[in-house]
This record gives sequence, structure tokens and C-alpha cells, in this order.
Amino acid sequence: MFDAHANYNAGTLALNRRFSQGLSWNSSFTWAKAMSESDTNNSGAILLGNASHSENPLNRHADYSESQFSFRRRLTTNAIYELPIGRGKRFLTDANGVTNAILGGWQVNTLAEVRDGIPFSVLAGVGITNVGDTLTYPDRPNILRKNPVTGHISQYFDPLAYQLQTPGYLGTAARNSVVGPGFVDWDMSFGKVFRITENSNLQFRAEFFNIINHPNFDLPANQLYVQGQNDSVPNTCGLSATQLLSYACNPQAGLITRTVGTPREVQFALKYTF
Repeated sequence: MFDAHANYNAGTLALNRRFSQGLSWNSSFTWAKAMSESDTNNSGAILLGNASHSENPLNRHADYSESQFSFRRRLTTNAIYELPIGRGKRFLTDANGVTNAILGGWQVNTLAEVRDGIPFSVLAGVGITNVGDTLTYPDRPNILRKNPVTGHISQYFDPLAYQLQTPGYLGTAARNSVVGPGFVDWDMSFGKVFRITENSNLQFRAEFFNIINHPNFDLPANQLYVQGQNDSVPNTCGLSATQLLSYACNPQAGLITRTVGTPREVQFALKYTF
């Protein structure tokens, strides 16, 4: 959307320690919130509730809500540590050539990120408001349930926290009304340079990605209803008897079927320089 409004506010706390006794460390924490009327100019992103136009062109500000790129809390940290073992170090400082070559000079690196999930829209999934597509936010009448998130993989949000609106009316649910699953990643590596001759070295590295093998889940299916009557589908989304004559609940609503990032990966590398 070429004429949308957006703003971003954040506060950041950073802590770092330069090399001291073999340790270099840097951490930062960001607390932020981004608000906008639109997040994309690609109408193909409609499945996430983002489109290049407003539901009501006469009131674009009605779509003003938290942005899809809003990470409220994000912590990152990285460190490099030269192990205090080997010649000139705290331990085995008088090691002979063979012992020092095997045990001395090792370095440990780590990189970690922990952040909140991204907001996304829960959609009706049917063109009930006559806006031209399925970019239709349902009603959000259940004010007693401030957060519709249940957190379960099989149903990440509760469809009963929403309601199919009256035909021809815009729903009351906000754009990007649910925050998706958080993200955790921790990588580590170990390395050492073996001196072969005065002008040649052999570098060894062992790298571990997502070392704790933490699963990070993608966004769930976000469309609540499907067009047409289907008596074989349970009414898990609270449709009225009249609505069931034209619509059915989407059995996939809230279901997470994919992960993001990678599972634990381990790789080893040797590099010879001369």
C-alpha cells in the first residue's frame, strides 16, 4: 500500500565485554512495537491477512494495528572464548610440544537468539463482506478472553474466540490479532589452528546449529470458515444454525503443520592454508 502509515518504537539494552582473559561477549535486548496500516504491497500475501488494499478504502486507518514484522522482545547474544589451556595459558602453561598441540589453543564460539513470534491475522476465509476477496476479518466478540492463543500445535488459537459476522458487514477483529509461536536458536562451534610449519596451518572446526534441537513452529492455518454446507465437519467454530446452511468450520483452523529454521545440524571442517 503506497500511502499507508506506520511507526516503530523500541528500546535497546546492550552489554558487551571485549577480550579479557580470553573472553569476548556481546548481548542485546530489544523491546519494541511496530504499528502500521499495511505490511506488504503484494496481494499474494493474503493468506497471512496482508494485502495491498484496505477492507474499507474510505477508512484506511481502520486497519491500523500491530505490524507483522513487530517482534516485541528479542534477545541476542554471542561470545568467543579462548580456553585457558596450553602454553602461556592458566592451565598446562608448561605443556610440551605434543600436549600443547593437542590440548592448547582451542576456541569456543556461541550465538543465540530468543524472540517473540510475529503477529498474524485470523481470517474468516469466506467473502461474506463483499470486499472482493477473502481478506475478511471475523468478529471478535469474546472480550472476556483477551488472548485467544492456546499454544497447542493442533490448535494454536481458539476459533470460539471469533464469530462469523453478519453478511455485508466488516468484522470487528483487528488485523494481526494473534501473535505466533516464539523462536529459539542456539548455535555453537569449536575450533583450533594446528601449526604444521612456519608457513602452513591446519584449521579444524566443529559446528553445531540448533544445538539444543529446539523445534520452532511456523504460523498456523488462519482461515476459520469454508464456503458451503458440510454436515460431516464438526461445528467447532460456533456457527449458528442459520450460518451452517451456507458455511462450515475449517477443520485446519489453528493447525500448525510446519517448522521454521532447521533441526540440530552438526558439521566438521578442515582447512589447510599454506
